[in-house]
Amino acid sequence: MPSLEVVDKGRYLCVTIRKANSTKCGCAARPDAPPSPPHDDAAADAAARWGFARVVADYEAKARETAPGPPAYRVVVAESEHTLGGGDYAKGGHRVGDKLLLKYMNHVKDELHQHALNGSFECVVPLPELGVVSDVCSREEDSEVYFRFESFLTPPVIYRYSPQTREPPEPVLATKIAGLDTSEFMIEQLFATSKDGTRVPLFVVRAKELLFDGESGAALFAPARRFGAARPPARPARRVRGVWALANVRGGGEYGKDWHQAATGPRKQNTFDDFAACAELLAERKYTSARKLAIHGASNGGLLVAAAANQRPELFGCVLCQVGLLDMLRFHRFTIGHFWCAEYGSPDDADAFGHIRAYSPYHNVAPGRPYPPIMLTTADHDDRVVPLHTYKMAAQLQHVFGSDVRHLNPILVRVETKAGHGSGTATSKRLEAAADMYTFSDTLRD
Repeated sequence: MPSLEVVDKGRYLCVTIRKANSTKCGCAARPDAPPSPPHDDAAADAAARWGFARVVADYEAKARETAPGPPAYRVVVAESEHTLGGGDYAKGGHRVGDKLLLKYMNHVKDELHQHALNGSFECVVPLPELGVVSDVCSREEDSEVYFRFESFLTPPVIYRYSPQTREPPEPVLATKIAGLDTSEFMIEQLFATSKDGTRVPLFVVRAKELLFDGESGAALFAPARRFGAARPPARPARRVRGVWALANVRGGGEYGKDWHQAATGPRKQNTFDDFAACAELLAERKYTSARKLAIHGASNGGLLVAAAANQRPELFGCVLCQVGLLDMLRFHRFTIGHFWCAEYGSPDDADAFGHIRAYSPYHNVAPGRPYPPIMLTTADHDDRVVPLHTYKMAAQLQHVFGSDVRHLNPILVRVETKAGHGSGTATSKRLEAAADMYTFSDTLRD
């Protein structure tokens, strides 16, 4: 899927092409554009706005096709151990006058680093709290930059920052939510140890006065995206009476390409092990207990929570599986599912079949073990993860547990009508779905 952006007063065309789980970027000068000034920073006019690492990596490969006789490009800011652009390389760098602002993700937390045009580091821009920076707006001739900031507890705020003065960013436009007192809550970042020893970060939003007695209700969220960091925006403060947690498991982009690839194809099991480790940590530290812990995931996150419930049902008190990808041996046969073979592998491939079959939720519902209460949701017009995933999973659960008198936990299916995978869903429908899911989980955990 290509996307285009014209920058530097129309002098350059920046192209980003995403296919499956890969991203390529490049830039081209307008044919009738005036020549660039003869200095070493000629590339910065375009590159600084959208990510140095990708410009340098991909520009040379296509240079002769897009800009015959380009000037000699050079590395201005070397590659860092942190993820440039928070995983979105095309939005990692911005020029403000004679300064560069580079957005990095450091342990899943956004940072803005200020550099001179020659690449020398100057400072880290002070941000108000742990959160996400986005929509950075600047031009070469500007002396100030504007950006959007939000966190798990803070609705979007527009800030203004001057690289010359280096004073803390000044809020210029804030979102107000009546009746929301965030002073009662706090954000923490914990690290769980997965089965293979990998440290897995998770965010926890909780009441400051939380009693660590294991009796608080908690919700552990699974990331929905196959690549990209699982972070704010989210508004958990009024949704959960107790603890709200987000697991940054392998398979996302929190630590760049290696973190993502550590849970693709035959390594997918790492995702489920990481999630289980996060649940165990919350119980060990008495934030909650297994019977009080609800897990919630949508789309790819629905696959995660359903597989986790199959593998470690004793860790969870309730499962909320929203538009989940559940029949992993047939996902590639419907609508756009074949594009995801780059992520999971193709069930038609003999080598991939085995590892996919090993975790496919529909194929691994095991009798004889207690299964937590589960709500499965879908939409009758979902053309991304088609409803058959939910219908088949519900039928399989009913088949396995329906006649088992020892299994008293409910299995519920919720079908949204005249709706799709989520994008464009009316706010009223989102609220109704949230009310049903949280009522279900809160009732069954009490």
